[in-house]
Amino acid sequence: MSTGQMRGLMAGMLALGLVACGSDTADDATQADALSEGAGFVGLVATLLSNGDVAAGKSLGFATTRTGHKAAVTTNCDAGGTVSHDAETGRTEYSQCVTRYAQGDYVLTSTVDGVEISRETGCPEGGCQAQTRYYWDQYGENGAPLTAENTDSNGEDVISTLLLDDEYSITELAEGTAYTSVLDGVVTNRDRARGGPELRLVYQQTRFAETETSTGYSLEIDGAFSANAGAISPGCGQGAVIFETTTPIEFDSSNALIAGALNLQLSEDRIVQVRVEQGVFVLESEGASRRYSVGELQQLCS
Repeated sequence: MSTGQMRGLMAGMLALGLVACGSDTADDATQADALSEGAGFVGLVATLLSNGDVAAGKSLGFATTRTGHKAAVTTNCDAGGTVSHDAETGRTEYSQCVTRYAQGDYVLTSTVDGVEISRETGCPEGGCQAQTRYYWDQYGENGAPLTAENTDSNGEDVISTLLLDDEYSITELAEGTAYTSVLDGVVTNRDRARGGPELRLVYQQTRFAETETSTGYSLEIDGAFSANAGAISPGCGQGAVIFETTTPIEFDSSNALIAGALNLQLSEDRIVQVRVEQGVFVLESEGASRRYSVGELQQLCS
């Protein structure tokens, strides 16, 4: 959702090993594994949201912008390829559309290929909220993802794909603005210059929500998704998880963590409960607990 600024707790991708607490018994190890795994998913979600876009992977190199063309107009991209935009249907088709940005000795080249559809929709079947506008974005079409390749003069070489639906809404409140986004589909990202595995995120009707006011903001995430981020940054989210936010995660106007609670259901029906206490996250599972400052969580997926 390009309209909302979904803030997160983290940025960057540097791995931090987690040290298990307690004795070396099998039960303690299992509990510690659940706590580490739960922390990895909290860190992963926070990393995605820190990119400034509720749709998480949309920020993985997709600089797609509409140009205000009339319906069904095809134009040449500035460094090769074409882009066709139909304002009436909201459909944009990129055909090896190459853009190039240069500043001094630095050059960034982006190549986008595939289909993006974006339009405002009517109210959902569940009814409308007052002062709310509803939208639907589709990335990719007929099983073919929208693809972006980004290379620069510093040796960066990243390819990202989106095969994703995003139903989102923007609600104007008396005290601020609420953004809600429901994602369904797959996002990938591969750093070809550095090698290593491809990052793959699979969303299954995953709901992200943010409310911004003059006194701060709150975040929520509900639903299932899976990731292989732990294969890239040990300590980050790996496998499948279901999120349930019971109390929105709240921050004050200075970005200090002040409240919130959520449950994480991991594989094999393991449950990790997360709550905010005195400005840190407390994770609990079957009697074991661990506390994480925001700074410590910042390193899990860095």
